Amino acid sequence: ITLQGGVRPIDGLREKLAAAFLTECPLVLFPRKNLLVWEKVPAVIRSRVNALPVDTLDEALAKIRELRTDA
Repeated sequence: ITLQGGVRPIDGLREKLAAAFLTECPLVLFPRKNLLVWEKVPAVIRSRVNALPVDTLDEALAKIRELRTDA
């Protein structure tokens, strides 16, 4: 996360998503700049992990708030 609230690309997204899959993590937010990596993740993981790309911290927090109010 930058000082201006931007979300920077990360390394190891495939491994993080595999861990989320194995631990049945309900939600993963990841940088939109990592979408190419997301597309290369095995389909079985993509189908079972609720992963949402975000561009800014504000967008990430809004998605979390939205999900909390739906529960």
